[in-house]
Amino acid sequence: MLTACTELLRELQSKINILSRDPGAGLARIEKILGFINQVFLSMKSLMESYVFQNQYEEITFFKEITPELYAHWVFYSTIYNVQSHAYPASSKHRLKYFEHELKKIDDFFFHHIEFYKYYRAGRNHRDVEFFTRQEASREFNTDLLAPVMDQQFCTPYSLKLAMVIANEKLKSWLSSAISAEVKPEIISTYNSEPPLPVLQWTGTKTGLCEMIYAWYASGVFNNGNATIESITRHCEKFFSIELSAQTVTFQEILRRKKGPTTFIDWLKSKYIFYIESIESAAIQRNINKK
Repeated sequence: MLTACTELLRELQSKINILSRDPGAGLARIEKILGFINQVFLSMKSLMESYVFQNQYEEITFFKEITPELYAHWVFYSTIYNVQSHAYPASSKHRLKYFEHELKKIDDFFFHHIEFYKYYRAGRNHRDVEFFTRQEASREFNTDLLAPVMDQQFCTPYSLKLAMVIANEKLKSWLSSAISAEVKPEIISTYNSEPPLPVLQWTGTKTGLCEMIYAWYASGVFNNGNATIESITRHCEKFFSIELSAQTVTFQEILRRKKGPTTFIDWLKSKYIFYIESIESAAIQRNINKK
């Protein structure tokens, strides 16, 4: 059964890849993809109707690797369909605001499911029986909004949660690209005789830069406090030639540090004070030498 389901997913991905070669098709292309995904849902549910898993490993594999991938496809493409339907009739300014709002919703999701996200991303498996078998999942009191209406023969609550993680990672990338396409870089006039400015590359730690990004966001120093964490992050990536991923996870780790959440900022402050003191000491020394 696992082989048959894996083949259905492989065929689905092949169809998606073919349709993705024509990005100009827009919403019509996504409608076709959603139609293919729905067909796979029906086929898999038909396979599952009378099937009994041979062992626990087979059950975990199905609910951890197969159904989350299928649900993630549905969540990803249905969300893009809704976003494009709402955003593209609007102006560029409103599209940008809408995209950043959607990114904020994704950040909120990862914030509220940070422990499960770390479990998944770290490749752990010690709670797989609890998360990805129906018998164990049915014993847990579940407050997920989708729990009452989900097909309990076809997924567990954590299968859906994993699907949301996978889909949101892809949606975050898609929305970031959409924001980059909307942002028009400011043109700065310079004399042709002036040499180009050298590239500023961030050579500190990514965690340190994350501290700064959240500090800038909290202080509201960009766009009168209207700049989002995501937009500040994207600008830092472009300006400092660095790739920043999983900022929400990094920030959660910063909050849990025993040394406190401002290690880098405190270090900057100490360096700045030392620099000021060295200037003042040099000025005092020059005055003494003059005398």
